[in-house]
Amino acid sequence: MALNHSLKFFTVFFVLMLAACCCPPNTQPADLIFYNGDVITMETDNPKAQAIAILGDEIMATGSDHDMLCKAGPNTIKINLGGKTLVPGFIDSHAHWILDDNEKGFNSIDEAMQYVVKNGWTSVNELFVRQEDLEVLQTLDNEGRIKVRVNAYMPVNYRDNYIGREYLLHDPLENFSSHVRIAGVKFVTDSYYGKDIYFTQQAFDAEIRAADDQGWQVAIHSESIEALNMVLKSLGRVHNGWFNAHRHRIEHLLMMNDTQLAEIRQKGYIASIQLNLPGNFPEQDPDFYDHLDAVGFTDFDLIGRWKDLNDAGILIAGGSDWPWITNTTFIEQGGAPAGSPLRLIYKAATHTNTADQTEAWMDGQYLTVAESMKALTINGAYATFEEDKKGSLAAGKWADVVILSDNPIAVGKADIKAVRDIDVLMTMIGGKVEYCAAGAVDLCPQPVITPTPRSP
Repeated sequence: MALNHSLKFFTVFFVLMLAACCCPPNTQPADLIFYNGDVITMETDNPKAQAIAILGDEIMATGSDHDMLCKAGPNTIKINLGGKTLVPGFIDSHAHWILDDNEKGFNSIDEAMQYVVKNGWTSVNELFVRQEDLEVLQTLDNEGRIKVRVNAYMPVNYRDNYIGREYLLHDPLENFSSHVRIAGVKFVTDSYYGKDIYFTQQAFDAEIRAADDQGWQVAIHSESIEALNMVLKSLGRVHNGWFNAHRHRIEHLLMMNDTQLAEIRQKGYIASIQLNLPGNFPEQDPDFYDHLDAVGFTDFDLIGRWKDLNDAGILIAGGSDWPWITNTTFIEQGGAPAGSPLRLIYKAATHTNTADQTEAWMDGQYLTVAESMKALTINGAYATFEEDKKGSLAAGKWADVVILSDNPIAVGKADIKAVRDIDVLMTMIGGKVEYCAAGAVDLCPQPVITPTPRSP
């Protein structure tokens, strides 16, 4: 053990000395360099690196320790990761973290924000933001209280309550700052697994056409086979034979048959799913089985087909749906708490409930850790037209990074429980440390880099 420690020390010392004497001229030094780490970039062509250089609120480059340390100047902060894992900030593609903060477990928006960043989320999609809610978000952002990047989806209805087309007060993908923007339009088509359907086909056709004609992405809540039929018909009628240029999303996709799966694949619709399902179903809804009985549903093979979606090449964006199917009342086994990215990754690989058990019909349809990581990073960025700014570690993207105690992708299937015991040590958003774990101060740049102003 002592020999290994000495070798690691010598290697780091050698790299530092090599960088000091063998670097090309450096006209633009980095503000911050993390080195000697296990850097997972989520970039297909360059998936792993040792180090990352940051300038202002953006990533300057990733690469070897030597190449990144060559970008140091006299004032550059250099952080030795000591073999820890650095990943892109996690993206929750479907949640209600901020505006439903008091629904389950939080006393204030600020407390909710702290929970979010503590668990490694750097971006969240709020899937129910009315006009007055949008104004609240803007006020909070102006006060510096929005820690994460928020994409707002404006609802046309909530169940049988028709709200209307408030989204037409805005432009598609309207930016208010680097932390608050409008991403799309939200529809709720059904509830109780198809017991209640809230649109006629004709009415839904009209709503989808109105949004699509104005260039809006739609995010459509779908639980049942019947509702999904309506959704696919309306989307198909807007552009017959098209590919999904507006990146329309189907939220939840709880039930889906093979014909529907094939159409989703063919048209390129995004599957915005909750990785903690189906494991959380019975706990989230104690009447789950009664609701299925009420609609005569018996084919459990059509529920939560995450592996089938992935195997078909359908883009999966992963989310928590906090607080509705996961919240602080869910006391989970292991370290990663309810609603955290690492808990979702573990759930997707096991379909376990809070007692760490899996019901027989849930056995299967698992995602690997690598597949879930993709769903919670680069896929989530694509789902909001932001893959050029976040979701992976590449030059020119925002410096939204998370340091983990271990590499989740390196965890084997037989040891999958180890994923839930990985700790978030630091969360950085736009070059600013928003969370630093107790005992991890050496990994958190001090003083904190001053980010650029919050402009679009």
